[in-house]
Amino acid sequence: MSQNGKRRKQRKAAVDRDVISRLPDEILCNILSFLPTRTSVATSVLSRRWRYLWKKVHVLDLNDDFLYTPERSHKEAQERFLIFLNKFELLRRPIRKFHLSCRVGDYGYNDRFDWIDYVITRVSELHFSMRTDGESHDLHEPFYSTSLVSLVLDGNINISLEDFDPTHSESIFPSLKNLELHVNYVDLNVLLSGCPAL
Repeated sequence: MSQNGKRRKQRKAAVDRDVISRLPDEILCNILSFLPTRTSVATSVLSRRWRYLWKKVHVLDLNDDFLYTPERSHKEAQERFLIFLNKFELLRRPIRKFHLSCRVGDYGYNDRFDWIDYVITRVSELHFSMRTDGESHDLHEPFYSTSLVSLVLDGNINISLEDFDPTHSESIFPSLKNLELHVNYVDLNVLLSGCPAL
């Protein structure tokens, strides 16, 4: 048998052994949803079958650690991460769960993270972990979401709800059933008054 014939036979045997690729998209996407998004995207090199499968996953689990290298400045890494996040926003795909772990440093948080408004109104689960250089960051923007069921906020954050008046406003999170806060400050009474399902 020629070398080409042997290689073809080996490739066919490998394809026959690849049982996982024969599973339906829904099952594969469910499996990918348990992986960090970066790992999920990396599966696109496995074969044509996997190339765009990660785009169908309804969970985004992002961490900006991979952008920080000795060759790249802190500011450049943050800019690249924001570009990366904005590309996901442009995809406009449905996202059920969004987990973001990022560093905040040189730029103003409220000015640069406009995408959080997009995310918070479209997901049912949000886990936001903000690592800082020790400096505290304020979230002044009022959060409102009818779709959010689970919210986890973690980091050196102060949550200001001074613009929210529970007697004259709608609920902040009318569907929220799970709330975990690991933050510096939040007016818990005001927040809870805006979460009737808790």
